[in-house]
Amino acid sequence: MIRILHVIDHSEAGGAQKLLRDLLAYQRNDFSLQVAVLGKTGSYSADYRALGLQVFEFGLKQGRWSIVPLFNLIKLIQEQHIDLIHAHLFRSVILSGIATHRVACPLILHDHTSLSPKVLEFFFPNFPIRFAYNAVYRHALARAARVVVLTPNTRTDYLRYYQIAGDKAVVLPNAIPVHSFRAASEVDSPYHALGIPPNRKIILTAARLAAEKGWETWIKVVGRVLQMTQEPLTFVIAGTGTMLGPLQEFAALQPPGTVFLLGQRQDIPALLAHADIFLLTSRFEPFGIVLLEAMAAGCPIISTRADGPQTIITHGVDGLLADVGDAGGLAAMVMQLLREPTLRSGLIQQGFKKVSTQYDMPRLVSSINSLYHQVLSEKS
Repeated sequence: MIRILHVIDHSEAGGAQKLLRDLLAYQRNDFSLQVAVLGKTGSYSADYRALGLQVFEFGLKQGRWSIVPLFNLIKLIQEQHIDLIHAHLFRSVILSGIATHRVACPLILHDHTSLSPKVLEFFFPNFPIRFAYNAVYRHALARAARVVVLTPNTRTDYLRYYQIAGDKAVVLPNAIPVHSFRAASEVDSPYHALGIPPNRKIILTAARLAAEKGWETWIKVVGRVLQMTQEPLTFVIAGTGTMLGPLQEFAALQPPGTVFLLGQRQDIPALLAHADIFLLTSRFEPFGIVLLEAMAAGCPIISTRADGPQTIITHGVDGLLADVGDAGGLAAMVMQLLREPTLRSGLIQQGFKKVSTQYDMPRLVSSINSLYHQVLSEKS
């Protein structure tokens, strides 16, 4: 059986970690799978092990940029006779690229964060640091047999900016196990346990509390909506991150029951299924797997036109889109969905149709498995 090693930066909460868990669940009968976690150990390590897989954790006592995991990774590839490496996220991509200098093993890079020039400039405004990141990433790209990107726009950026061969960048959008979200509407509403009265409409946002998620815009949207209506509304945030402090300060200034900060949650499907609107205000969104989850759970979407959302959503058909930073437009759309049940029902119906036909996990698994066989056939 073909031996595949998935390498990931850490196993704490994240979209890439969630996607990997779902991918492994489908792949485990087709390949011999192992997972290497280079950094912090989180809850997803247990999820991977629950699938009956070996998980190697190399970063338990190491700093984020320690090179010790590199030597562990090389040793693992050699001892386990790995046939192909599938690397997820930046650090894993870099170290896997270096490892292939020592071990002749085909490498597939999976860009979950859309490492375009615009994104690199946002995260690394210091030019020397950005130049160094760019250099090591180009090296990893040179070592890779393929790089998986999430949207056509990202592929265009790769061809123009990194100047790689056209057949090297493969567009494979994220996916979810759609069936697992349909049952979420049948469980009791998690909002009741939070003490939120059933007469209040719920506007949910599930995202990391990081600057790129546009929380300044979210705060403006909430303020404008509350000025536009006296209807009892509750804005709920599920996620953790560095923006927690400013959001807590904002929540404390609102009337009781207006803003709830839930932290990291394991019941996102139920939260989505029992929410009235899903709101995403991101400045940068490489894909937005939570949008697929909202569609599958039957929650209508309002989002900014970041790269991923505008690829997934057809405005006015299966969701509503506003320009990045357009708090007024987003607030008007919230009011529109609250006041137009026919529009809301149509978005829900078309959203579920799209996610079921275009973004169900078996479709992605089939494409990735085919990519493995293609790369391995080229090696032989």
